[in-house]
Amino acid sequence: MEARTTSVAQNGITTEQVSNLRDSIEKLRDQHRANSRKNPPRELSLDLLTTLREPFAQQIRAILVLQQALDR
Repeated sequence: MEARTTSVAQNGITTEQVSNLRDSIEKLRDQHRANSRKNPPRELSLDLLTTLREPFAQQIRAILVLQQALDR
């Protein structure tokens, strides 16, 4: 997704949103790795996943809305 957005000059804001989404995914991965290293390993809690779900959904919605606006 990031390669596609950076290839089109009009996609500056979308590129930023995709970058934010990637950063969120990396933070989630880091949290998962940290929990996996504990003894005993722990899964991500339901509370954490519920908290993270809305920002992911917002970022994806923002990308979709921006892409739809650019297509018009």
